[in-house]
Amino acid sequence: MGSICAYEIARQTNRYAFPGITLFTFGSPRVANLFFNQELGDMAVNSWRITHARDIVPHVPFQSLGFYHHSREVWFPDKQYVPGNYNICDGSGEDPVCQDSLWFATSVEDHLNYIGVQLGRGGCIFPGPGPVVDSWNVEAVDKR
Repeated sequence: MGSICAYEIARQTNRYAFPGITLFTFGSPRVANLFFNQELGDMAVNSWRITHARDIVPHVPFQSLGFYHHSREVWFPDKQYVPGNYNICDGSGEDPVCQDSLWFATSVEDHLNYIGVQLGRGGCIFPGPGPVVDSWNVEAVDKR
């Protein structure tokens, strides 16, 4: 959603009216085709795509369906947040040595924790269980 909004703001404001547009996304899926992502870069939108460990969401929808990430990815490879341990990936948006290298072993749980902050039901105090299924371990994890 943020990527599309940044694109529309840049497009609706005569492309370069806001030269300081900076976009940060966390665990974003692929949102558009290659043309859209090239246009986003051409509009001088400074974009940063943060990914965490084996987060499943950045792997969908599949590239084989024509979807691509915008650049530039910053990958935090460790399951537990380690300050300063991240990789700034190449500008392609689909760097094969960053998070994209983990297509075979993904995790819903990793999508719910970014930069040491627990998101979703696990990050709030709610009555009742908040199960999360981890596709890598295929087990339910209670995140109260």
